[in-house]
Amino acid sequence: MELFGTPKVLMMTDVTSRLVASMKSFGVNQVQDSTKKHLRQRIEKEFGGFLHIIQDHNGKLLIYPDSLTVQELVRENQSLKKQLKTLSRGDAQELQTKAAKQLGADIKTKAKDINQSWPPEIESVKPDIVPESLLCFLRTLLTGSDDPDSIDSVTPRVQSLLQSFGQDIVYAVTCGKAKPPKHIALSFSVKSLTGNVELISILNRLGHCVACCGGKSVNELHYQLFCAKIGEAESSQLPPCRDCLFLHAQRVNFQAAIWRRCLEPKANVPSPSEHGWTEEDGKLNILWMRSAPAPEVVLELLACKCSRVCKLPDCACLVNGLICTDMCKLQTCTNQAVQQQKPDLEPDSEDSEDE
Repeated sequence: MELFGTPKVLMMTDVTSRLVASMKSFGVNQVQDSTKKHLRQRIEKEFGGFLHIIQDHNGKLLIYPDSLTVQELVRENQSLKKQLKTLSRGDAQELQTKAAKQLGADIKTKAKDINQSWPPEIESVKPDIVPESLLCFLRTLLTGSDDPDSIDSVTPRVQSLLQSFGQDIVYAVTCGKAKPPKHIALSFSVKSLTGNVELISILNRLGHCVACCGGKSVNELHYQLFCAKIGEAESSQLPPCRDCLFLHAQRVNFQAAIWRRCLEPKANVPSPSEHGWTEEDGKLNILWMRSAPAPEVVLELLACKCSRVCKLPDCACLVNGLICTDMCKLQTCTNQAVQQQKPDLEPDSEDSEDE
């Protein structure tokens, strides 16, 4: 009836969707497909002399009333031309910015809904981490099709490209917080097949995989940072070695266990001497490390730069439990090695003369 009141051109799909909505409002929850297919026949049978159905250049059905005049079609055509010119003259960059912001918001919303653990577990690796809007954008970009139903009908190669590009974009937009399956599997595969840590680092910089499984130990990172500072880094400026870090983690874990048992009347607490402390004369002392801070060759070359007095925590020698050497700047400190006077093996001159 709307077509008779305000003559215009409608798509048959719009008429079908309105029919379904109308039937649902009357309590019909499920509309059979045969009802939709026979809609054109019923329209032509009941309103054949008043409504006309034609196909457009894409094969889509259009319906318009007999009362629609040529003058109205001309006016509608001119109005659409003006709108098209306005859109073509519009700022394309502004449209691109709006689309990018919308895609970014969809990616971040999708990433928030997925809880991922690290190291990764099978349950936390979600294959559907790419939002539907980004897949539609990439599908249109790769295939040129704007049909929303064509995403499931593309070739397997295009499907792979959609997931690969989409997961790269998700990883980049979330700054690595969302870890897609591609980025987790690729890093582990490269590490397992080649053992080349540098290759994993290059792929990570290019945004194709995570670098958390690079395989570098704490001691290796400690050494690289020391080399990056050209050997001029103080001990306080470097991260702890593996031994220090392990003992520190033991103390943290022990303290957390104490807090967790704070409401227990008689908590069963293990000895702290087994968790990063040592007990001497009934007092607890922090066990900073169990091994040497560096190889013996390096320790012989270690020197402090104290100018007035050697004291903790400024003196590098005292921090590492070493004695100041001749290479240190201050040669009159209390941390110098006690030099024992060598016995004089030569006889006195007077005794020799007496003899």
